This record gives sequence, structure tokens and C-alpha cells, in this order.
Amino acid sequence: MREINTKSVRNLAYLWASLSVFCVLAGFVVYTQFLVHSKPIPKTASDGFDYDELTQLVAAGDSEAMRKLGISFELGFNVPKSHQEALRYYSMSSEAGNMSARYQLANMLILNEVNLAADEEKGLQLLVDLAMTGNESAQLSLVLYYRNKSIKASERIKASERSKHLKEAYAWANLLLGGMGTRRRSDTVTYLDSGSDYKTMTFEQIESYRGNFYVFIGDKDEVIMAQKRSFELFKAIRANKAKK
Repeated sequence: MREINTKSVRNLAYLWASLSVFCVLAGFVVYTQFLVHSKPIPKTASDGFDYDELTQLVAAGDSEAMRKLGISFELGFNVPKSHQEALRYYSMSSEAGNMSARYQLANMLILNEVNLAADEEKGLQLLVDLAMTGNESAQLSLVLYYRNKSIKASERIKASERSKHLKEAYAWANLLLGGMGTRRRSDTVTYLDSGSDYKTMTFEQIESYRGNFYVFIGDKDEVIMAQKRSFELFKAIRANKAKK
């Protein structure tokens, strides 16, 4: 009996030692992975944001380099942050036909730092123009823009403004959902939340927004008007695509 107990104790000791070694090794692996993945993203030429390289490409007329310089000045990648310089390079890239830069420019104008009404109006027009080409990111940005405007109107107790913005938000959300085709409700649309901060929203979430707009609009005749507005947008976008 004593021999059996001795063997059992020895086996338990071996098992304990093996588990200890395994835990130490596993801990080491987890720690090294943490070190690798917790490092900040380096803002170097390898990221495609080297200032000297980008300025050379800009001089050669590269619209994507113009856009990247806009991002550099907006976020401070290797250069001091500058709202005006970011706008300048986004504008150059947009005029050269870069649609991503045009979308970023529109959002930056709408969210302008000094709250200039003229900038917001220009940004909104750029966003609408993009949305009318079928750009889903721009369409979703309009849903969120008019939603936010309706909230601000509520805070100022301006019922007519609130209703107008809610109907416009509903119309763009309805348009987006009507264009889903064979996609699933879990599929997403990418949009700019602020600056160059890209986020995604599922069609299910957009549908939830539309439902809220429907409830807050309240009046059925007003909802019908918003639905007609959505159909008019759809026809205009389809006509624009047919011209190309």
C-alpha cells in the first residue's frame, strides 16, 4: 500500500510540474502577443504618410497623395494639425476626381471647427451630390446628418424644423433600405463619424432608425410625403446612373 501511495505521489508531482511548465510557457506567449499588438501604429513612410514622398506625388498630380496629405494635416500624421491645410488638400483631391476625398471634405465642412453656416451648406451640397450618384456612405451620412438636425430642432422647440429634418432622414433611410437587393440585414455600410474616423452600421440598425423616424413624424400624411420623397430620390439616382 505504501509503494502504491509513493507512486501516486510521484505521478502527481510529475503532473504538477508539467502543468506549471505549460502555464509558464502559455503566459509567456500571451505576454509577447500583448506586446506585439499593443504597440501604437507607427506614423512612418511604411504607413504611406511620409510627407516628403507625398508632396512629390502631389506635384505629379496624384489625387490619392493629395487625399493622404489631407488626412495627415487633419490628424497630425508627421505634420502639425491644420484644419485649413487639410481642407486645402481634400479640395485639391476632390477637384481631381477622388470620390473618397470628396466624401471626407464634405464631412469636414459639415463638422467645421468654427461653425460657419457657409461651410456647412457647401459640405451638405457635396454630400447630396455624392449620394445622388448612389454612394451609400454619403446616403447614410445624410440620414445621420438630418437625424442630428432634428434633435437640435427639438432642443430649440422648433416643431416645423424638427418635422422637416425627420422626413428627410426617413427618406434617405428608406432609400438605403430599398437598395439592399440580395444583401442581408447584418451587412454593413461604412460611414465617417467624425474627421477620418470610419465606422460601420448594419442595415438592421438603419431599419431601426427608420422605424424611429416613422414614430416621431407621427402624422401619416407626413410619412407618405417622406416616402414619396424617397421614391423621387430613387428615380433621380437611377436616371443619373443611366446617363453614364
